[in-house]
Amino acid sequence: GSSGTAEGEFNEPCGVVVTADSAHIIVADRNNKRLQLLRLIVSGNGGTRAELAFVRSIGDGQLQTPRGLALRSVGGGGQTVLVAERGGHQVSEWALDGSKIRTIGTGRSGSGDGELNCPIDVTVLPTSGHIAIADTNNHRVSIFHGDSASFLRAFGSKGKEADGQFYYPCAIAADAHEHLLVLDDTSRLQVFEADG
Repeated sequence: GSSGTAEGEFNEPCGVVVTADSAHIIVADRNNKRLQLLRLIVSGNGGTRAELAFVRSIGDGQLQTPRGLALRSVGGGGQTVLVAERGGHQVSEWALDGSKIRTIGTGRSGSGDGELNCPIDVTVLPTSGHIAIADTNNHRVSIFHGDSASFLRAFGSKGKEADGQFYYPCAIAADAHEHLLVLDDTSRLQVFEADG
């Protein structure tokens, strides 16, 4: 890729995921307000050469500051992509064919139940399927039901030292045991049970 707005060009990309079958890569192309779905082509002796081919844009012009990405398993072995939209104060879910499935969160900045404020990253808990979001400007983690997208709970508060305090959480991941790993701007990593 290179800088630009054409297919396969990026303007401040900041999130990437690889599909479960390793056939595709999805990139959050932040300032072009889209995702790009790329096909991974591996060739050469023992897979020593890899190339990427543009497949399609997802959410072209509709995404508001797309940042972190996560893949969600759906029936029949398929996957969808979740996008933390920092500027949209929401997480959106898209099919890999480019069609929008739903929005998670209210889409307006706030600190109430189900409201997000500049979310930067998202992950899926592997056993429950719940969706956990680094709710950055609310200094917390917000969790939504994976199927219904209804708000379940939030945990954390603004701070830099105590356990469970966050100062602009910026990355979130889940392990196979439903633990949530959260990085924030205090240069520390905290690990939580899924209930917070």
